[in-house]
Amino acid sequence: IIIIINIYLLLLLLFYLSDHRNNCVKLIRESGLKTVFAYFMNAVISDAKHKKYKWDKKEIEEHTCVTIVQLFTHVSDEELLRLIQKFREKDFEKIDKLVELHVKYFNILEKNDQEESVLRKQVLLYITDIQIHIHIYIYIYIFIYVYILSLNHTTKNDLPEETPAERYARRLESGLYTLQMIDIIIGFLWTLRDVEISERLVQVLNRNDMDIDEVKMILTEYSQASNQIIDSEEQAQPESAPEANNSTKAPENEEVIDVDSVGLPEITQRLLTLFDEK
Repeated sequence: IIIIINIYLLLLLLFYLSDHRNNCVKLIRESGLKTVFAYFMNAVISDAKHKKYKWDKKEIEEHTCVTIVQLFTHVSDEELLRLIQKFREKDFEKIDKLVELHVKYFNILEKNDQEESVLRKQVLLYITDIQIHIHIYIYIYIFIYVYILSLNHTTKNDLPEETPAERYARRLESGLYTLQMIDIIIGFLWTLRDVEISERLVQVLNRNDMDIDEVKMILTEYSQASNQIIDSEEQAQPESAPEANNSTKAPENEEVIDVDSVGLPEITQRLLTLFDEK
């Protein structure tokens, strides 16, 4: 029950912060970072017992990382410095935790991809076995054979490959979304040009046989997939009639960027640009 309550509290907090700069600033000014990072370090649920502990823990990790991404996205100046300081305190323990989560979800995805590959091979072997031995077990397997073909319309040579969209959706459900949020946080920290933070990130990643290029790979995949979704949505929208000229309309100023109007895909692309410049 304690874990379930904590999840709902996190969801309420995330709803309060999502795409709302003032609420993000207010949270930091009123010492709310302590609560957020207590969730992040699992201090809130470390002693709780629940039969679905692992699943609930993953939910808390996901919501907490999304919350921290919202803070990085919408705060600046003093509030941003306070947020960054949380990752420096206690000998960079939160950076260690961040990389620990990166390794955890990166490995989960690798394992899921391997299991999916094995499963598809097993399906191929199963169908092939039926095709080879059907003349021996004609009376037993004829119904199974017809039934399988009616469902799959496939043979050994034409089992449909997993499409990129199907693979991406499957991986999102398997933990890719959480990994993307984790790596966006790493991206924010890496592009700060803070030598101590950068060195700690590299040190802990290398300790786990990983490097910053794998973080960049995840961010690139996220940026490309997000752009594809945006493009498809724009193509699906009907063309609107041109607006009438309004002489009282203020001229647009391309120099001024409203952070609240910039989406996470655009911010991720900026991070990737900073990766290349570093």
